[in-house]
Amino acid sequence: MFRNTFQSGFLSVLYSIGAKPLQIWEKEVKNGHIKRIMDGDMQSSVIEIAGANVSTNFITCPADPNQILAIKMPYLVLLIKYVYIVINTLIA
Repeated sequence: MFRNTFQSGFLSVLYSIGAKPLQIWEKEVKNGHIKRIMDGDMQSSVIEIAGANVSTNFITCPADPNQILAIKMPYLVLLIKYVYIVINTLIA
């Protein structure tokens, strides 16, 4: 995918502020959602992947399993925010 792309500095594979952030990604959603939201901590748009099971809600890149990314950069940087909220309501 990025074999013929000039790779210097940063190469953005997922940029949530762009017009189509999941354009090159395959999306799998069962009993959940993938959407762009505004995150208060990061003060920016982010991609939210949520669902009942992590094995049924995910994104993969490249979308075509016969392609490869061909990234030559020596580092991979991921910013991941895991939020797990359990709400228990006691009824007296």
